[in-house]
Amino acid sequence: PTLKAADIEQQVLDLVSAVRLSPDWRPRVADRLLTPRQQAQLTTKRTKLKVRWNRARELYLEGLLSKEEFQEERWQHQTGMTDLRSHNFSAIIEVGNVLETFPTALLAASTLKQNELLRLVLVGVRVKGYLLTAVQVTLHFYPLVRYCLCGSDGI
Repeated sequence: PTLKAADIEQQVLDLVSAVRLSPDWRPRVADRLLTPRQQAQLTTKRTKLKVRWNRARELYLEGLLSKEEFQEERWQHQTGMTDLRSHNFSAIIEVGNVLETFPTALLAASTLKQNELLRLVLVGVRVKGYLLTAVQVTLHFYPLVRYCLCGSDGI
């Protein structure tokens, strides 16, 4: 008898679908990755960007900003907001978001999309006999492990 890949793939999908993060995982991750001073700086910069963006929208709606100027302001706002988060922090948040929506996302996902979602979470799996025995999480999932809610079986 041979092991069918579909059997192991289903075990992996079931395992990842069972992962639940605590409701307060986002602020807790931020607290661990950023110092209070860095958090305050990010909040200040984010507020300034939002104020500027809101003002640009008002000016555009009043006809005081051209379409080109408005598009430039929008680009500045989007790139500014993107720059506020380090790549590492953003990747961790993305993995957390994937984990939160994983069971629902699987229902509508093609096999290719399922594999993409799994690659955000897992690097590899170990199989012994006909059973999944271990998983290796991605570097960006690892910080979230401490916020996983689990039962006596470890899931």
